[in-house]
Amino acid sequence: TKLYDPEMLVNLDDLPDWASSGHFIKQLDYTLPSLEKISIVGGEPLIQKEVYQILDHIILSGFSQKITLLITTNLMAINENKVLSYLKNFKKVLILVSIDALGRELNYIRYPSNIEKVLANYKSLYDKSRNLNTVFFSISLTIQVYNILYLADLLRLVEQLSYEGYPLKPMGGVSFSYVAFPDHLNIKILPQNIRYRAIQKLKDFVNDSEYSQRHPQFLQGIQNTIGILEKEYLPESERLMSEFLYYTKKLDQIRGQRLKDFLPELHQLVCEEEITASKPQARFHIIRERGWKEAKLGNLKGAIKLFKESHKVSPDKVIDLREMGWMYTSLGKFKDAINVYEEALHIEPENKTIKQKLLRTKGWWALSKGNHLESLSFFTESAALGIKEERYVDYKELGFIYLSLSKAEEAILHFKLALQLEPGDPSSNRGLVLSAFKAGKKEIVHKYLERALKLNPEDRELSKLL
Repeated sequence: TKLYDPEMLVNLDDLPDWASSGHFIKQLDYTLPSLEKISIVGGEPLIQKEVYQILDHIILSGFSQKITLLITTNLMAINENKVLSYLKNFKKVLILVSIDALGRELNYIRYPSNIEKVLANYKSLYDKSRNLNTVFFSISLTIQVYNILYLADLLRLVEQLSYEGYPLKPMGGVSFSYVAFPDHLNIKILPQNIRYRAIQKLKDFVNDSEYSQRHPQFLQGIQNTIGILEKEYLPESERLMSEFLYYTKKLDQIRGQRLKDFLPELHQLVCEEEITASKPQARFHIIRERGWKEAKLGNLKGAIKLFKESHKVSPDKVIDLREMGWMYTSLGKFKDAINVYEEALHIEPENKTIKQKLLRTKGWWALSKGNHLESLSFFTESAALGIKEERYVDYKELGFIYLSLSKAEEAILHFKLALQLEPGDPSSNRGLVLSAFKAGKKEIVHKYLERALKLNPEDRELSKLL
């Protein structure tokens, strides 16, 4: 079973080191003919030799002239001549300068950063690329608790750069994004006094800014931020603000800094709310991740314990119940699996995936007790649910049940249905050949035997049919 994080949609513990991965280069070569856009992000790509090696590979392939390149950089360290020698080979380049604040605020949020150095590098690179009409610059702004009171200062900088002859574009020069995780940096946890101050600052900026009136996407980003501050809240915001303070104090101890020295306005407003620091509770995301890791290592019992813990605190309990379900099934604990699937269906009665898993588990339980006819009804009902990409499992199980009941013709029919959906499934190929042999269908045996043996090379029963 492949283990996915259902929220991030990636394999856990299976992400390759792309810089040294031959597989990455092979995949890149495969996609280059149809590739239109490449995005390169952190750590800091412009100081990584592996990034330039990849760009060399793309340029030598001959496809760079049709590719748009996006690079996110903090511009703290850059060799302008080297960078430009690469950028001129691409169809279009957008350099996203990652800045979240100015002055001491930036130094605190992106320690250690220096806005004067960033701006000097930006202007130098901008000047040297003026003769290229394919290179553009924009600011990548990530909005969070630390910088919410200081956004207007950064937005004024965007306006000022435009007047100085260093305009940022497209989208009015700023790409707005918002920290969603960790929760304690999400602006949706902010108390009213900080929200009010931040909203007022943004509205004052808009009222005084001719630039925002001339750039609708820029203005929309500001209005979206105001809208979040006015209307959107996370559950347990007060607890999360306490965790924010705990996180901040730990960070200050490590860096030898103090929040009140760098972000005094934020510090003062937090103090007004009389918020005290508290250690973060265990996050269900982290518990789940540990559960998937244990499952991948084969420790299903340990994984189930972790998903039980996650189930106690997670807002989406169906995920935990679903994971416990397949693990109980793998351990042969069909009754426990049925119980958790039924609990999940009580929460989400129309969840087809859970319905299907419940029916299959009932089918396997019936089979384990020798009740073939009862099992047939469960797998038939599961197949009728209409989840096409999963239906081959039901057809395959039905094929083997019919085969065990000596109903070879019905078995052949269901194995063929399974193979229409999953042609490379070893079990379905094996079952089809054995059913065809039992039914005396020599032409089917001859047609599928070679492929079945390739997929099941150690199968003695198939080998005897040669």
